[in-house]
Order: sequence, then structure tokens, then C-alpha cells
Amino acid sequence: MELKYKKLHPDAFLKDASMPGDAGRDISFVSAELDKHGNICYYTGIAIELPEFQQPFTVFAAGLMKSSGSKHSLILANAMGVIDFGYRGEIIFKFKPVLSFDSDGEISFKPKRKFKKGEAVGQLIVMLALDVKPVKVDKLSSTERESKGYGQASGNE
Repeated sequence: MELKYKKLHPDAFLKDASMPGDAGRDISFVSAELDKHGNICYYTGIAIELPEFQQPFTVFAAGLMKSSGSKHSLILANAMGVIDFGYRGEIIFKFKPVLSFDSDGEISFKPKRKFKKGEAVGQLIVMLALDVKPVKVDKLSSTERESKGYGQASGNE
């Protein structure tokens, strides 16, 4: 299946899979800036057009951090960026610095290492989702689990 993309900047790239069966496609960034909320915004210079599916399915892309991103002391500001089917704008990865300690034990919120221009800042993964319509009801069906959450269902409270 094809994923159509448009380069909005000559240095932008969206890689094909590194190995057969890999889910993620590396995406680089072409510029970065700090927004008014303290996020480090990495602009990829890439826009995509997702393939169309028939209902009850829809398709979206997820912007995820690469595992090598742990070297940067950054986390994605929204944990996972969702790129909806109809979005045709530039893909932007927003990161927040995480708490780190320097060699003297001092606390810092500065990234240990910034991404280098042209380096893959994240991965795109294209996924299917059910296209559902919320329907308000007065009662839900019963289950063994019911409302147990946060480890309660497995007894790991």
C-alpha cells in the first residue's frame, strides 16, 4: 500500500522501512523552535495523504518517538501525535524536556542532547481504527472486571 507524501522543504525526508515488516517510517526535521508553552517544535517539512478505507474503518497515522530518542531527555508533549485522515498540513513533533541530573547531582530541565538537523526525530506508523458513532445509553452490559482499573483487575494494586 502506498503512503503519499509531499516535501514542503527540500531537506525533508520520510524513509521507507529499514527492514521488511518494520511498522515505523523514520521522519526527519528541517527546523525547530520553542513555542509559547515551552514545547520544542520540530518541523518535518512533510505532509501526507493517508489511504482511504471503507467504513467501518478509518485510517490515521501516529507520530511516535523513536527508541533512540531516550538519549535526548525529551518526551513527546502529547505522548503520541495523531494525524487524522483529512489533515494535509506539515507534520510537527512537539517535545517537552524531562527532568535530568548533571554530574554534580543538579536538577535540570535542559535536554542532554538536541536532535541534529536532518536526524530522524520520530516515526510515523499508519493504523486502522474503527469509525464509531458515540451512542448514549442508560446502562452498559456487565463484565467480570466492571470498573476495576489501574492494576485492580489483576490484583496488583
